[in-house]
Amino acid sequence: MKLQLITPKHTEKGCPTNVARPPIGLEVLSASVEQRFRQKGLNIEIEIIDGELIDEYDIKKMINADVVGFSSLFSNHKGCLKLAEYAKDKGAKIVFGGPNTTFLAERILKNNTFIDWVVRGDGEDALARLLMGDAPEDIPNLVYRFKSKIHTNKNVDIDVNLEPLFSLEHLISKEKYFESDEPHPICCIRGCAKACKMGRCIYCVSTATGLRTLNPERVWAQIRELNQQYGIHSFFEAGDSFLVEIPNPKTRQMELYPKLLLDSKPPDLDVSFRIYERADAITKERLVLLKSVGVNKIFIGFEHCDPKIQKAANRLAVGVDIWKVLDVLKEAEMDTILALMFGLPGETLETATGNLNFLKKVVKEYDNIKTYYLSIPVPLPGSTLFSRIESDEGLVKEYNKHGYDINKDDVFDYNLLTQLSISKFCHVSLADLNAVLQEARSTAQNSRTVSNFGDARLL
Repeated sequence: MKLQLITPKHTEKGCPTNVARPPIGLEVLSASVEQRFRQKGLNIEIEIIDGELIDEYDIKKMINADVVGFSSLFSNHKGCLKLAEYAKDKGAKIVFGGPNTTFLAERILKNNTFIDWVVRGDGEDALARLLMGDAPEDIPNLVYRFKSKIHTNKNVDIDVNLEPLFSLEHLISKEKYFESDEPHPICCIRGCAKACKMGRCIYCVSTATGLRTLNPERVWAQIRELNQQYGIHSFFEAGDSFLVEIPNPKTRQMELYPKLLLDSKPPDLDVSFRIYERADAITKERLVLLKSVGVNKIFIGFEHCDPKIQKAANRLAVGVDIWKVLDVLKEAEMDTILALMFGLPGETLETATGNLNFLKKVVKEYDNIKTYYLSIPVPLPGSTLFSRIESDEGLVKEYNKHGYDINKDDVFDYNLLTQLSISKFCHVSLADLNAVLQEARSTAQNSRTVSNFGDARLL
């Protein structure tokens, strides 16, 4: 049996970077499927095709598997559908997974008859059992058709510490990933600690109900594997927050995850990390710990300097003295990426201008901040922001009059949704907000690299 896993090119605005990074989620999936096949004495061939490296024309020529799987995000879903229909015409069975399927699985199957199955949540066990021929009704996380009806099975989280280590061996043209000095992704943490305790941010689509972490020894084993095989020394830890507390496996006492990593770090392994972290979690002492583990760059999603806007977005930074946090980062000589959002609910011209003035001061005073992510929130299906639009009769009518159906579609006009969100939930015109945003980009660009994360067009 042959399986091809494809992640098409991201064509929607909102892609976090223009630098291609290995889709490690698909490599994790591949390693897990292979292990389960070996345990059953079965063979499977797996290829991973990345649309950021290979264009659509060449991908079509490469499709030749029994089963073709697609990793669907909001930013590449159209490409997934186009290539999936082509693969189906070539005789393949089609399965969809990825973040976009979590809230849209039933719609995706209903609207696209060429798709055979959709997997929600963890796909490691579900995909392997599907490929090995288990009855669909017995496979957790699977959405499937039976007698013209769509059935949705219960969702189950896997134990991440029982999964095998992954490599990059299934990736086609993987040598292209090494053409830049960008850190390579690794995932030690699944779930958001803040979301588990206080609920998701208004634009978040995470479905995690708990926090799962790789045991420290397994983290270093995975890093050593990638370091020895490919010479990778710089890693991007993709978890929502790195400074999380988990039980120490030996004492059962709660400890910071980086502390447990430091305690088990092999002395001969010299690697560095870029991480995500909350502003409220940063202290001088914790920065010392992070640097000891190897962290040399931190992404801070501060989003907005106005406490009322932060609170409305269910952010954690309310009440945090951001200037003290920035001072601590500067004193520690920690390279920093700072993310700011414009157009969150409650935004006015005054608050947007305040965020702009905050940015201007930061650009002037903090030379350790190397990159700014300036964005507007995109109402993604599954987010609170999308649900507010979906439950507003006037907004639904306005959206649907363009030939859409917000309650049935699995393909969306994200630019229009963003405009509707701003017009309804903000108190600033699109033109004025766009002008502030453009000045913010110019301010950051004149000093540092600026990236547009979640950047739908306002006008």
